[in-house]
This record gives sequence, structure tokens and C-alpha cells, in this order.
Amino acid sequence: MTTKSDRHLAPASPWRRLRHDRQPSGKPSWGCDLHELALGQAIVDTIGRRSNGREVRRVAVRIGHFRQVVPDSLQFAWEMLTEGSKLAGCRLDIDHVPAVVACRSCDARTTLDLPILMCEACASLDVELVSGEEFMIATIDVAEPEPTLPEPTTPESTVEVS
Repeated sequence: MTTKSDRHLAPASPWRRLRHDRQPSGKPSWGCDLHELALGQAIVDTIGRRSNGREVRRVAVRIGHFRQVVPDSLQFAWEMLTEGSKLAGCRLDIDHVPAVVACRSCDARTTLDLPILMCEACASLDVELVSGEEFMIATIDVAEPEPTLPEPTTPESTVEVS
């Protein structure tokens, strides 16, 4: 059992570095939502598996509107999670994908602001979600290793064997 005095011995964790302020209501206000922190950790883990030890310079993600991700919070989580790691300095580009439905009744396409799946043109509920649920790593830009060139041979470096 961990006592209050033993807590300072626990290893540092990014979860502990969350900024904790108070709102006017007295409720805590976190600098980074835990949802975005968990998503950021999933991206970091995936990049770690896919980069094969190469230096990663940029990661681009596509995140749909219905994933309810706050880009600034995800960016904050990314910076916190990559600080002091092999991904330190790696840029995270977030492409927000709007939620779009296609109406089966009138063939119209509607971009949604609210999570109400309804055609804006005819008010039909017979719609298909075309985009807005994406959560994917689109690209990983890695640094190419410097090519190793063979050392040039000069007449002084060659030895004749007789």
C-alpha cells in the first residue's frame, strides 16, 4: 500500500504533469483533456512501432468531427508525451475531417455541425455518414539515414603484393 509520504517516490508520469487549475465554479480544469491524452499516447505508441528506429520529423493525422477531439488539447498532449523522447521536436499536423452525410431521399450532401444525422435539404433521417468518424495516421515523415560511401582508394593507400 502506498502511503501519502511514499507518493513522491513514484516514477514521473505524463499523466501527473497535467496542468490543474480551478474554474470560477471551483471545479478542476485540466490543461489537457484525458481523452486527448489517451489518443496522443495511442499515436505515440503506433509511431514507435512503425518508425523502425528512424528519426521521425512529422506525423499527420486525420481526425473526424464525430471523434470530438479538441485539436489544441491533442497538440498539448503530443508535446507533453514526446518531450524528452525520441519523438521530441516531431511536428504533429492535425487534419480535421468534417462530418458529412449523404441523403438517400434527395441525394444531397450535408456538412453537420451537430451530431444530428439529418439531411439539411429535405429533413430526411434516411442518410448515410460519408465522413466524420476518421481517426487515422495519414503520414509519417522520417529522416533518411545518411548513405555511407566507401572510402576512396588512392595510390598511396594501395599496397602491391608480389
